Amino acid sequence: MSRRNCAFYSYHKQFVLCAYLIDFWLEPMMHEDGVNLYERGGNIALNNVSYLTLGTCLGLDERRELLRQFQVMTRDRTRFAFDSFWDSLEKAMREHDLIGQVLGALPVARHRLGYEHLVRLPAGMLDLGDYGLLETVQHWREQMPGTEFILIHDQSKFLQKQREFWESVLNPANPGAVVGQDRRTIEFPLPVKELRIEDSRQFPQLQVADLIASAARAHANGIVARSSDPFLDALRDAGIDNAFAGGVWPTALVRPDELDTDGPALGDAAEFISRLVKPRGN
Repeated sequence: MSRRNCAFYSYHKQFVLCAYLIDFWLEPMMHEDGVNLYERGGNIALNNVSYLTLGTCLGLDERRELLRQFQVMTRDRTRFAFDSFWDSLEKAMREHDLIGQVLGALPVARHRLGYEHLVRLPAGMLDLGDYGLLETVQHWREQMPGTEFILIHDQSKFLQKQREFWESVLNPANPGAVVGQDRRTIEFPLPVKELRIEDSRQFPQLQVADLIASAARAHANGIVARSSDPFLDALRDAGIDNAFAGGVWPTALVRPDELDTDGPALGDAAEFISRLVKPRGN
C-alpha cells in the first residue's frame, strides 16, 4: 500500500472544531482589520497553541465539553446556544489567565460580529467532506500530473445538495489561477472532467474505499487512545501508514519553518471559489 495507489486523510474532530472557532470567528474580524491570519501558517500555529492550552487548563473532559458547545452553537444557531457557548468560553478565561492570553480576542469577535454572523455562516460548515474532496483532487494531481480525472463519490444527502456548488468549482472551463498561501495553494482549473455520484452497492471501487476509510479511522482512533490492539498492528504491517496523505491533527509546532508555511501569500482561495459559484446562484 502506498500513496501512488491509495491515499487517505485523517481529521482530529476536536482539533478541527477548535480550528473552526478560529477560522470562522477570529479570522473574519482580523480580515476586516487588514490582517491575514493565514499568512505563514498563523492560523495553524494559533490553533495548536489554543488546543493544547485548553487541554492543559481545563483538562480533557472540560475541553471536550467546551468544543461540544461550540459544535451545538454552529449546528443549531439559536440565540440560547450562542450565549451558552460564549458565556462558557469567557468563564474559562476568567478562571484561567493563560486561556485569556491565548484566546482573549475571541470575546471581542463575539461582540463585534454578533449573533448575526453565526446565522450567516455557510450551511454544513462542520462537514469535512468538502475539505477532503479538494485535498483528494490536489493529491492525485500531484501524483499523476497532466491527468484528467473522473471523480466518483458515493451517494450522500449533503453532496447531493451541494452538487451544483461542486460542479461550479470543478468546472474545467474555470479561469486559471493559483490561490492560497505557502504549501496550501491550489491551482485552477482543477483536473476533473466529470463528477459522478453513484450507489456504492454497484461500484466495487467505492466499497474498497469504504474499507480503507474504516481502517484509517480505526488506525487514527488507536493513535489517540494509544492502543496496542493486534488489529492495528496488522494494519500497520499492511502498510496503512504509507497511504497517509495528510489531514488536520494537533501538534506542538508553531514556527513557519516547522509548519512548512514559510512561503508567499497568493490570492484568497475562499474569495476565488465564491466568484466561481456566484454566477450560478450559490
